[in-house]
Amino acid sequence: MTDGPRMVRIDQWNAFGVNSIGADAAPFPLSIEVVPAGPDGTWTVHGTAATTYDLVDALPWRETVAVLNIGQNSWMDEELRSLPPREIARGQGVPAQAHDVSWTSRRGAPANDLLVLARRDLRQFFADWSLYDVDILDWDGVLTEQDAEELALAVNSRDDDAALLPALPRCRTHLRTHDDCYLTVRSLDSSVPARVLARLLALFAASALGIEDGGTITEPPRELAAGLLERSPFWTGRITGTEQYGVEIGLAPQGWRPNGPVPRAFPVGVRLDRVTGLWTQEWNGAGD
Repeated sequence: MTDGPRMVRIDQWNAFGVNSIGADAAPFPLSIEVVPAGPDGTWTVHGTAATTYDLVDALPWRETVAVLNIGQNSWMDEELRSLPPREIARGQGVPAQAHDVSWTSRRGAPANDLLVLARRDLRQFFADWSLYDVDILDWDGVLTEQDAEELALAVNSRDDDAALLPALPRCRTHLRTHDDCYLTVRSLDSSVPARVLARLLALFAASALGIEDGGTITEPPRELAAGLLERSPFWTGRITGTEQYGVEIGLAPQGWRPNGPVPRAFPVGVRLDRVTGLWTQEWNGAGD
């Protein structure tokens, strides 16, 4: 899994800086929970906090992706109704094939286009606006009108998302985000957990360092993230130190849920030297 340094561009809405928890508006912690692949080969990752824009280029999509179930209040018409996704694509200058799959949505939901996009256009499509729901799946080959209807029906008729990828053999990865903060990724690609954790660490460090729209930060090597996940499938993090050119993230090997307590002890320290772009990790042995 060796990979070189990766620079991540920060959008104007870093979820760690926008969202807060509790009556005292405490900052969101970093959290990740990984469910290893079962008999069907699907890995599941839950985490906080990331916008859709901040995550889409970290995942191993095939060349064609389907985007549907967009819920948003950023693109509105003169009567304050949500614009259909095909209009958002046009406004973002992104080529898209649109299929009206509104009949698969729950009653009262806004117009639901399934957009067929190229993987390379995902970040441009989600740049500079916020949304509260979306499903994104990749697709092997050409996605036809019939494929779009079958895909949308499969996504919107299942209560158990864990059974979705086995039912869609031409899909490999599924991302669902909520409130541009909470994420769930299911994938047949075993690199996804490390990809997600590496991106969350970079976003968390950027928020602590005040890196804003258009700024960049070095993402930690996926080997570092994979090593952490080999130690524990659950991590919760907080910022334990900041300097002008560096930041330290304390990590505890346990999970976190909204309205749940944040760990008191963080036995692992992950540090970024922003000058060199080098990420390092220290274990003090506590909590093993």
